[in-house]
Amino acid sequence: MSSQNQPARLLQSWKEIAAFFDVTVRTVQNWEEEHNLPIHRMPGTKGRIFAYADELDTWRKQRDGVKAEAEEVPPLALPELPVARAESRTRLIVVVAACLVLAALGAFWVMRPRPNPNMCRIEGQTLVVYDEQGVAAWNYKLPFVPYQGDVRRDPSFDSWQIADVDGDGRREVLFPLRNNLDSSLDDELYLFSADGQLLWKRHFAKPVLRDGFMLKGPFTVRRIALVPINGSKESRILVAATHRLHSPSLISLLDTNGNMLREYWHAGHITSLLVDDHGNDGRALIYLGGIANGYRAADLTVLDPDKFGGASVESDPAEQIVTREPTVEKARLLLSRSSLNLATNPYNLTEKLMLVGESLLVGTDENPTGPDKASNMYYFGPKLKLERVQAADMNWATFRKLHQQGLIPSDLTEKEVSSYRQIKVLTPWKD
Repeated sequence: MSSQNQPARLLQSWKEIAAFFDVTVRTVQNWEEEHNLPIHRMPGTKGRIFAYADELDTWRKQRDGVKAEAEEVPPLALPELPVARAESRTRLIVVVAACLVLAALGAFWVMRPRPNPNMCRIEGQTLVVYDEQGVAAWNYKLPFVPYQGDVRRDPSFDSWQIADVDGDGRREVLFPLRNNLDSSLDDELYLFSADGQLLWKRHFAKPVLRDGFMLKGPFTVRRIALVPINGSKESRILVAATHRLHSPSLISLLDTNGNMLREYWHAGHITSLLVDDHGNDGRALIYLGGIANGYRAADLTVLDPDKFGGASVESDPAEQIVTREPTVEKARLLLSRSSLNLATNPYNLTEKLMLVGESLLVGTDENPTGPDKASNMYYFGPKLKLERVQAADMNWATFRKLHQQGLIPSDLTEKEVSSYRQIKVLTPWKD
């Protein structure tokens, strides 16, 4: 920097000028174009530029003064309002702020992650429902501690069903509240929303006539399944409830509100249940496996969800359920009893229904009252066309053991396995 008694220091390039301001070359070039930075040029079209340090310093001081004045301009003063108008404005601000807070809370409530039930647990008298992360989502206090003995010792009793019943994309909880075996009260089926709201509950006690006596209950809920509705996201609810003392089963089809759509009586226990189309052009069918009391044998019954009713027809009049409605079944088969079963058990039963590839596998328990396992497996194609029958591998050892003990007439033979193909058709397949 120069004084009045010293010659002005000369800056002879853009680089020196930029260093003087401690900025970039591009910045001082912009200052010349936009803010009249005092730059001089030698004569000629390509004359070299130069500048005097004192002129640059004066320019900087003037520019800093303009900035300071701009910063010192007082803010626009608002006219003073009367006290009433000021209070009104304050209230308006408070109301607007409250509305914004409520709107934010509402958006959070709508957009919040909502639990999707995935698993249930009974803790004393409380039903605890867990989400997909294993976190307790909600709980519901039941009117009493539910009985769980049947579920623990018999896989033909469903503990609960968690599925999207109403088609809203979230899973509901179907929970059977079971009473003790000696209770005279009927079990109830509860339907909870995904958020834990009890939507409805109902029991399945219904008087029914058998062998001249009116059976009035109690009934226990045994199996639960969903039946899809073509063209709809909703499902219907299928419930198999068994009389706790006298064994007939009531098959009920409910809508999502718990209303009865149709029912079918089976003269025995329903131990297995499957809902699938199995070659029925995409339309679901109901497959019921159990014990036909009137025949003392395992049976397989097929129902069309849109049209079924009445009661299974039994050979023993003492086991026949009497209803006002005619019997409507899609099909019904009676499965063979093995020589082991005939010699040591009062009946065999259908214990398994599942799809294996394109075939329907029906498994029978041939020794339900004994400690040694014996099972037969039937494979059916569409319309219950029998494809093959085979004895489980364990059957050979069980037959030999019981034969050596003198409980059955012989070991298992291929001839006997072939005899299992003699299936009795009680209701031919109806298209």
